[in-house]
Amino acid sequence: MLERWWRYRAPRPHACFADDANYLAHASSFANRHHEALEVFDAIGPYATQVPWSYCGQADELFLRHRRWAYSPPRRRRR
Repeated sequence: MLERWWRYRAPRPHACFADDANYLAHASSFANRHHEALEVFDAIGPYATQVPWSYCGQADELFLRHRRWAYSPPRRRRR
């Protein structure tokens, strides 16, 4: 997913970088692709935007929860 444009973005953030990055982190997280979202959360740092996180609840809580999940090691499925 990230190889489409994220890894080839401009070296310096553009004017809407925070918005774009938060949308990408939100979409990745809600698609249960937390490991891929890790790189995006690294770039965002602590700068969560209200939108899109507020679409699904408390923006700050959701951002922190999904960022925590991105940084946690992947869980193995039990058989």
